[in-house]
Amino acid sequence: LTVVDPTGPTVTCPANLVVNTDPGLCSAVVTFTATAVDNCDPAPTVACVPASGSAFPVGTTTVTCTAHDAAGNTGTCAFTVTVLDAQKPTITCPPPQTVALGPDCTGLMPDIRGLAVAADNCGAPVVTQAPAPGSPIAGLAPIDVTLTATDAAGNQESCVAVVTPVDVTPPVITSCPGAAAPRDGANGVALVPDLTGGIVASDTCGGALTVTQEPAAGSEFTGCSTEVTLTVRDARGNAATCVATVTAEDPAQYALKIQLLEDGSVVVSWPKPCAATWVLQELDDLSNAPAGWANSIATPVEVGNRLQISIANPTGKNFYRLKKL
Repeated sequence: LTVVDPTGPTVTCPANLVVNTDPGLCSAVVTFTATAVDNCDPAPTVACVPASGSAFPVGTTTVTCTAHDAAGNTGTCAFTVTVLDAQKPTITCPPPQTVALGPDCTGLMPDIRGLAVAADNCGAPVVTQAPAPGSPIAGLAPIDVTLTATDAAGNQESCVAVVTPVDVTPPVITSCPGAAAPRDGANGVALVPDLTGGIVASDTCGGALTVTQEPAAGSEFTGCSTEVTLTVRDARGNAATCVATVTAEDPAQYALKIQLLEDGSVVVSWPKPCAATWVLQELDDLSNAPAGWANSIATPVEVGNRLQISIANPTGKNFYRLKKL
């Protein structure tokens, strides 16, 4: 009589498992135990695929466990292991950024997503930005920009970067008026007036405008005109310049300088007038004034900023004046 065991073992699998990924990994090492009983074999062998202690990827994996008894009979069961990615990405924002505004003091938000450093345990996350790239910017106030990293499982992490609008447009000068300056009758010197109050300028980004000039007010000049460079700066240091002309005006009367030389000749000099209507006159005796004044026939010579004549033989002409005709 031969007794045959045709009955396979009974295998008991664990309930379906749901676990999170291991820290820093896109998988989880899962251990479990499956048991089996048999009518004849007190210790049937059990093997599972994947085996207990294996690294399970994110998602759902079916595990099949098979038991063998001594007679070669088998029994199976199955369960699932679901690995969830619950880990947030990491993100590091870039240092503060700037964006240059246009002449109208407006601009567009730059795309700084690529400057962020983002990582995730399950691949590269997607970085988004708010306000979005291309959003309009108006004004000079710093803007907080939120950068958010999102992984494939929907986990998110954010950081905040600062974008500062920058005014790079100089002010606009619409009027750069010059001025007139009276000359000193003794030496022909005029003083540069303060022209800063006459300039008309504006700036689209607002703020106080400061005006400086070169040469500074009070500087001396001996010519009949001089150029003054006016510089307008806005609150951010952007500058625009223009050039104004200061015109020297002749005084009511120029003072003559008269030198009597040892040889008896006379040298008469005076500041070179700006107008061409001045003439040197001579007089032999004050008692003959005013009818006795006569125009000098000598041709003046320009020496520096002065005109002078040399009279070798004054012939009694001891009085001189500069007359504006």
